[in-house]
Amino acid sequence: MADFEILRTDFLQTGGMDIDGNPGELSLTRLHTQMILSKPIELFGGISMIPNASYTFSQLDFDNTGLFPIHDEDLHAISLSSLFIKNFDNSPWMAIGWTNAELATDFQGISSDDFTFDIALGAAYQFSDTFTLGFGVVLLNINNDEQLFPGINFVWSPNEQFRMSLFGPNFRATYEMNDNWFLTLTGEPGGGVWNIKDDAGLSRSIDFDSYLIGINTHHRICKDFWFFAGLGYTFGNEIEIRANDGGAPSFSREMDGAPFARIGVSLANW
Repeated sequence: MADFEILRTDFLQTGGMDIDGNPGELSLTRLHTQMILSKPIELFGGISMIPNASYTFSQLDFDNTGLFPIHDEDLHAISLSSLFIKNFDNSPWMAIGWTNAELATDFQGISSDDFTFDIALGAAYQFSDTFTLGFGVVLLNINNDEQLFPGINFVWSPNEQFRMSLFGPNFRATYEMNDNWFLTLTGEPGGGVWNIKDDAGLSRSIDFDSYLIGINTHHRICKDFWFFAGLGYTFGNEIEIRANDGGAPSFSREMDGAPFARIGVSLANW
């Protein structure tokens, strides 16, 4: 079962999300690639570090929206992150840390508003070989509009065929049909925050919130390479446009849900 992915690339397309209080709709096209850059690196004091990198291209397509503060946007996000794990000898406890630096922009001019930094700290306790429970906090946008969120994480694998996990807002349940085919039920954030320059050359932030729930089928191509495809629906959709200099009021609209489809490939082992 390829539940742990070294490299993953997927393409996602949503349907039109009707914008409340405004004519027209918004659809999202997204291409996402993420990879683990190396095997765990042993640091000092029994701490292991796993470096990661990702790139996401997001296209916001506005259709018949009339008077709206932004138009179609091509947006990019490049991030470098590290996961730190500290195991304690003869103890079921472990400590976990995470850092992330991201450039999120339309590439129409790079400034400090295009960069964000995040950090998370937590601990986990392994109750048995099949169940681990963790808790922690994450601080987002350290250099801008800080947000602090607590969270509960767990991994439950009662048998070799079934596995369920929750890491912050990311949920995944996996069921293995056979050695070459497994199914997943996933829930994950589908939006982002980017800095852009509008038509007047002013710096603005686009904050797009969405949550994706989908069912996916995964099939082995050869050895550790897999193909997957899925269908799902978006929930909690909202878009907000803010002026970074504080000189103009923010603009926000909620949006209806919409179906989405995705396809991709992944590598499950080094």
